[in-house]
Amino acid sequence: METTAITCTKCIDNCKVCTEANKCATCATGWLKVGDTCSQCDKNCSACSAANKCDSGKCNDGYRLATDVCEKCDDASCKLCGGSKDTCTECLATSKKGIKSGKCEDCPTNCKSCVSDAT
Repeated sequence: METTAITCTKCIDNCKVCTEANKCATCATGWLKVGDTCSQCDKNCSACSAANKCDSGKCNDGYRLATDVCEKCDDASCKLCGGSKDTCTECLATSKKGIKSGKCEDCPTNCKSCVSDAT
């Protein structure tokens, strides 16, 4: 009885699934499939439709989409910033802060979390 040996070959860098060692079928998060290879999206973007063009809603926490690239929010406690990088719309859960006038502010004493200055 003849047996066929199966060998595993490492995919190219940043490739999640490949059909051959140098032919990528699916790229890793934050990478764009270009032909058989992967090209990196903006470093603060998890998905892009073209090189240096981040998809809407795909900027990493603490960044906002500004003319196809991800721009860092001014407030380090900010998870999402809206129309401008200095207006926060959601604070990081780990910050234990809530939104007050577009800024992440400390929650009232004895609160584990808050969503706005009114709660």
